[in-house]
Amino acid sequence: MNADKNAFFYGRPLLIAAVGMGLGIALGRVLLGPAAYWLAGVLVLAALGTKCIHARRLPLLLFMLAIGLLRLQLAYPVLPRPTDFCELSGRIVRTPVRQENSWRVVLGDATQNGYSIDGHVLLTLPDSDGNLSPHYGQLLKTAAALSLPRGARNDGGLDLRFYYFSQGIVCTAFSGSGFVSLQDGGADLYGMLLELRDWSTAALIDMMGQENGTLAAGMLHGETYQVPDSVLADFRDSGIAHLLAVSGLHVSLLAGALLFLLRRRGCKLQFAVVAIFLLFYCAFTAFAASTVRASIMALCLLLARALWRRSDPLSSLSLAFLLILAISPFALFSAGFQLSFTAVLGILLLHPALCSAFKRLPRPLGDSFALSISASAATLPAAAANFNRLPMLAVAANLLVVPLAALAILPACIALLLYPLLPAFSRIAAAVSGTTLTLMRAVASAAAGLGVLTLAAPSLGVGLLYFLSLAFLSPFCLADKYKKYLLFSVSAVLCLLLWIYPVLSRPASHVTVLDMPQGYAAHIHTPQGDTLIGTAEAFNSGTMEAYLAANGVNSPDIVLGSEDGATITLGSAQFFVSQSAVEVLGARYETAKNGQMRFHFTGDALHIRAFADEKRYAILIEEAREGMDLEDIWITTVSLSSYAQEVYPDSICSTAKKSSSSKARFHN
Repeated sequence: MNADKNAFFYGRPLLIAAVGMGLGIALGRVLLGPAAYWLAGVLVLAALGTKCIHARRLPLLLFMLAIGLLRLQLAYPVLPRPTDFCELSGRIVRTPVRQENSWRVVLGDATQNGYSIDGHVLLTLPDSDGNLSPHYGQLLKTAAALSLPRGARNDGGLDLRFYYFSQGIVCTAFSGSGFVSLQDGGADLYGMLLELRDWSTAALIDMMGQENGTLAAGMLHGETYQVPDSVLADFRDSGIAHLLAVSGLHVSLLAGALLFLLRRRGCKLQFAVVAIFLLFYCAFTAFAASTVRASIMALCLLLARALWRRSDPLSSLSLAFLLILAISPFALFSAGFQLSFTAVLGILLLHPALCSAFKRLPRPLGDSFALSISASAATLPAAAANFNRLPMLAVAANLLVVPLAALAILPACIALLLYPLLPAFSRIAAAVSGTTLTLMRAVASAAAGLGVLTLAAPSLGVGLLYFLSLAFLSPFCLADKYKKYLLFSVSAVLCLLLWIYPVLSRPASHVTVLDMPQGYAAHIHTPQGDTLIGTAEAFNSGTMEAYLAANGVNSPDIVLGSEDGATITLGSAQFFVSQSAVEVLGARYETAKNGQMRFHFTGDALHIRAFADEKRYAILIEEAREGMDLEDIWITTVSLSSYAQEVYPDSICSTAKKSSSSKARFHN
């Protein structure tokens, strides 16, 4: 592979294309409508211009940046009009999930009052009496209220728009009318796969019990809605939840077992058989991004061997990245996609260097240490961005649990194969898997008990700089050893400073009013500590938990306010906070429009920063490609001097420092 004499890295075209497309899609999240098309045109012209001056990598990067930007614009759906009442019909396209007193159903080929909906609908069906029994393939008709998914409203909040868009869902609906019509819609191949998946779950539960059976099923096909919440929480807080997302570990174990059976056959036959199996397995897991990524990488490796070519895992990873985003660009914003790709990238970048560092240890132990540390280190930015937390014992838990995965997955597969024909023998294999899963649950529970570290979410630039610093330690870096360490040290320190700067630059005293789904809440931060004022339902909500984790607030003082609202004093201003708005200096700011708002003083000026303005949610209702400004954040400065001239006596005004008039500006 050729490289420039002064280059730091080998020029891999697929990697450059993947980076460009990913950046273009990320840019498309904040740059929408005509501006996106204009910028894409400018990028294409720039790519042609740099090609003319014989720049080697920049033209491809710029061109793929334009492709990614355009791909996301074209993927935005035409959203239906929100309404309190409409006739909703469609076909159930996923397995319905039963909750306490309702069903969650995903409808495809849906219509609203006879007009087609551009995407799937997530429908909630109340069923406290247990009279409904929806299943895949049925045709459903009901009267429902239709609403659009909302973006994040507070620090640490989940952006439901892009979360649902990544699953093909464009709106949510609630049927409270009591009228639901269900008709048989016929069978299809995917329905048969779902039935096979449901059968496998039921069989594993029968052989292993509820907890181990649902856990084994989750490790085989990725569906975890039947796994007990306590088990899911332990796996998440111990850092081993990736075992429940079908990924490279699962694919390598199953494909490796298949290759072992075909070890005396030719490479081309092995490739064909494994390709057919992996296609079936991807469909069995509903084409989860992690499964597709692992399958593409495995097939690239086998194809290279069949053609007597050298394999390049980094190019294979880039190819998988490009193919998945070309089909579903919104997948870039899902936590599973980010964690899956960054974990593998970390292994490719850091594993060789760490193996050298642990060369004094026995090789299996050193490899395990290197594998666990490299994957954990690489997923740090994605984990912080999506969850604001890092398990304290993630590396240790993975060292103990990952080697056990083979004893859980392979015997579970054998048990399923034997279950219809030899049920007695199937239970022997299930016992091996069940015992292993019990041990894994014990490790997860013990590791989760030691808690997690709270991390601030990094910006996109910080994330890119983080991986650049890891790349300097990788075998792909062409610099000599000492220059590698110097480049890594400088970039790592710069990354750390940029990561923590937003936290350190926050004002010493500020009031943050949250946009709560129920009740109200305000966070008062002063050098003396943190205080929360609000209602009980706000304090007990997941919104509050996510906000505290995102801001690293631990053990705040809690003050219960009245249901009508609470008055807060900061500096010279008084705030009245209620469920729908905050009033300060004669102005009223509605949380429904602005989201979370943070107030602080500099001198005699009160600064107000809102999480989002009205434009953030007025998207795509009638025009698919117009007015798609999703990410505006506004900042305004209110002068206390000018306000004092209107409201306060002259004696107060005379002591106030003069400042500029009230102004507002928009930025991304």
